[in-house]
Amino acid sequence: MAERLLLFRYKDDVLALPAHLTREVIELGQVAPLPGGRGGLAGLVVTAGQAAPLLDLHLLAGLPRHPHASLGLVVRIGNDTLVFPMDEMAGNLTSDEPLTTPDMISAPQETGDYRLNFEIRVINPAVLSSTLQARLMPV
Repeated sequence: MAERLLLFRYKDDVLALPAHLTREVIELGQVAPLPGGRGGLAGLVVTAGQAAPLLDLHLLAGLPRHPHASLGLVVRIGNDTLVFPMDEMAGNLTSDEPLTTPDMISAPQETGDYRLNFEIRVINPAVLSSTLQARLMPV
């Protein structure tokens, strides 16, 4: 079964998420900090009148720090609304073979699409969600 991925730029990387999880792109504006930088969250941002956590992809997945991202990609994973910092949309990709990874974020990989002259890093939403939940659990 074909899978559609939404592609977005985060610094020098092009990240990919299953398109059905994405909701909207927002301007980040003001980020409300969280005490102690809780477990991979950069803070809270407002989307659709609600506070949503902005992910810190450096703390979560070891990607380069990106404190000046101007846009956020709002996604829904399970019951959670999360916001990925981003620079711009890079397009979408429909793949006949699922591009998956057992890791939270894959190493750069070819897309298999001759029109795209860049590699992508695929995000595994299940691993991201479980890692975030484990880090935010009270001890």
